[in-house]
Amino acid sequence: MLRGYSHQPRKPLKQSQKNERVAEPQPTLFERMNGTGEDLKKVFIKTYGCQMNVYDSERMADALAPAGYETTDAPESADLVLIN
Repeated sequence: MLRGYSHQPRKPLKQSQKNERVAEPQPTLFERMNGTGEDLKKVFIKTYGCQMNVYDSERMADALAPAGYETTDAPESADLVLIN
């Protein structure tokens, strides 16, 4: 037996407790990534270097859009920060 731990069997639920609504499960990572327009996530992309890097950053933003991300100019408000 672990110190400070004692196993107590669970008490059966009362009838009124059985009918209570159970909390809804948390969304999975996939569900959170594929959110709706109401819960758009923000991505900040900082680009260094040549024009090709700018192009690549735009493609990253395009790839994240279907997953519910919109670009932002402020890294403080972003849910995801990418440095390219």
